[in-house]
Amino acid sequence: DEPTHRLYRAFADSAGIVPRFRTDNPSVEAAGLIGDGRGYVVLANHRGQACTVTLTARDPIRNLAQITPPGSQTLPGGGQTWTLALDAHGGAVLTWTA
Repeated sequence: DEPTHRLYRAFADSAGIVPRFRTDNPSVEAAGLIGDGRGYVVLANHRGQACTVTLTARDPIRNLAQITPPGSQTLPGGGQTWTLALDAHGGAVLTWTA
């Protein structure tokens, strides 16, 4: 595994920058669209292998649901940490409320 992500995370940590959402896997990107007490998180797996990822929120979240073609599915867990499975080069769109 290429370790450059550790350097970027160390810079952010030392500057006191805590992202709204982060994952435990450097190959899975988490980007947030933030509204007033609600928003979206978009996850993108940049690897060619399926993976299980832990998503951590900076602040407590009351409800987190994955948006799927059949409809939204509330994710188990809660508070600030959830675990999701992502396909190779796959992703997920999540909606949250604070």
